[in-house]
Amino acid sequence: MFFAYDIVVWGLNSWSASYLMDERGLEVADAGLVALGPTLLAAVTAVVGGRLSDRFEGRPRRIVVPAMTAAAVLIVLLPLTSSLTWFVVVATLTSAAMGLCYMPCFSVPLRSLPPGLTGAAAGVILFGGQFAGIVTPVLFGHVVDAFSYRVAFWSLLLGPLLAITAVLCLPQTSQSFLARLHALPVRDRTTKEEIDSDASTAPPSA
Repeated sequence: MFFAYDIVVWGLNSWSASYLMDERGLEVADAGLVALGPTLLAAVTAVVGGRLSDRFEGRPRRIVVPAMTAAAVLIVLLPLTSSLTWFVVVATLTSAAMGLCYMPCFSVPLRSLPPGLTGAAAGVILFGGQFAGIVTPVLFGHVVDAFSYRVAFWSLLLGPLLAITAVLCLPQTSQSFLARLHALPVRDRTTKEEIDSDASTAPPSA
C-alpha cells in the first residue's frame, strides 16, 4: 500500500516543478515556492491521519478509501486547471488527501507486532515507497516524452487504484492481522504454538 501511496507522491514531487516551468512559464525559484504549500499541508494531514488511525484502532480502510478516492478525482482535474492559481489549489488538496494516507500504511502492522519486529516491518513498508521513488519519476518522464504532461499526470491514477485495492484486501485490525499471520504455513505444517504445546506436554527425560 505504501508503494501505491508513493506513486502519487513521487510523481507530483519530482515533476510538478518541471511542468510549471515548461507549461506555465514559471522560473525555477517560483516553481519551488509553489510546492511549499502542498508540502506543508501534507505534513499536517499526515498527523491528522495518524490520530485518526489511533482513534479507529487501525482500520486503514476507513481513511484510505475516501482519501484516495478524493485524490484520484483531484489528479484528473490537476492538468485540466486553467490557471496557475487553480493548479496550486488542486495540487495542495491532492497533497492533503495523500497525507491522510501516510500513517494508515503503518498502523496495523506496528500496532500488532512485538517491539523486536516493528523496525523490520517499517523497513519493509518503506522499501515499497522507495521502490516507487525509483520507478515513478522515470516512467513519468517517458510518458511525458511519448504523450504529454496531461497523460503523465493521469497515469498517477494507478496509485489510488492500487492503494484502494490493497486496503480492501488487507487485515483491518490487530486481531485479524495476527490471525492471518498465524495462519501462514511453516515448515512441516507445524506452528510455533504447536511446538510450544508439544514441549510443555512432553514427559521429562530420565
